[in-house]
Amino acid sequence: MATERIKKFLGATFEIYADSPPHVSPPTLTLGDIIGDVYTARNAFAHGNWLPEEFTARPGYRGVRGESLSYADVVLEATSVILRASLLKIFRQNLVDLFSDKPSMNLYFDQFGLRRIVGKRKSHGSPPVSP
Repeated sequence: MATERIKKFLGATFEIYADSPPHVSPPTLTLGDIIGDVYTARNAFAHGNWLPEEFTARPGYRGVRGESLSYADVVLEATSVILRASLLKIFRQNLVDLFSDKPSMNLYFDQFGLRRIVGKRKSHGSPPVSP
């Protein structure tokens, strides 16, 4: 659901490297192309794991100094570009109140059918005793 929300917010065709300097030749990459891998990286880091080996083994592009960057570098760069673009949109379009808490954010995404439905929490232990 988070990936769909991000694609809706910025647009699946948002170009990750649109603002790259002319002397750098990164791959042509859209948000829709890479958001799944960004989320894979997020989950790996959130759970204390390394990035998948395929990310580090896969070539990315040549950096400013001619160094070889891996796909892991591309994913990490994309993450920062997505975060920056999201924050700029929130501030420039005065959307801070919409993203200030979960209920407000959920109402925003409801209009697009993108509400995350969370199941009931499992009860642990005995139910509370009434006085």
